[in-house]
Amino acid sequence: MADIELRPPAPTEALPSMAYRSWFLFIMVLVSASVQGERYLMVVMVEPIRRELGLSDAAIGMVKDMIIAIVYILAIIPLARLADRWSKRKIVAIAATVWSAAIILCGLAKSFWVLLIGRAGIGLGEGGFTPPSQAWIATSSPSASVRPRFPSSCSARRSAPFSARPSAAGRCRNMAGATR
Repeated sequence: MADIELRPPAPTEALPSMAYRSWFLFIMVLVSASVQGERYLMVVMVEPIRRELGLSDAAIGMVKDMIIAIVYILAIIPLARLADRWSKRKIVAIAATVWSAAIILCGLAKSFWVLLIGRAGIGLGEGGFTPPSQAWIATSSPSASVRPRFPSSCSARRSAPFSARPSAAGRCRNMAGATR
């Protein structure tokens, strides 16, 4: 057997105040809710987008869900590994910026390809946001006994008004005159 060298644990940094951790968790919940809200808005806007861009069922399926899933799956593991080696805060900020720019690109899209690229950017942003934000939330918790509650709290709060989102997105669409 190989000799195993035992090292004393590294000194831990002092955690931020509870007010800061609560504010941080609130911001993470808002960002996560925005990601979920975008999904519901796209569901409601499928028909107007299909008509405006003249898309087939296969094309709308590709831009609505498939491209996000493909890019997310390809991006999540390398970006999670990067988050282990680099600043989680910076990766979350970059991912949120990519996601926001992709949302704007989708809103301005006048062709299938531009919409597809925008939706791929959304998948990249989500893939870059999820792992480091969950790790960042978990490491900001006060102790190992409550650590699992922080990420689950974020996930539960963003999903809580699950049934109200499609209705709210539909109302927004109707107020906008059913156009993009």
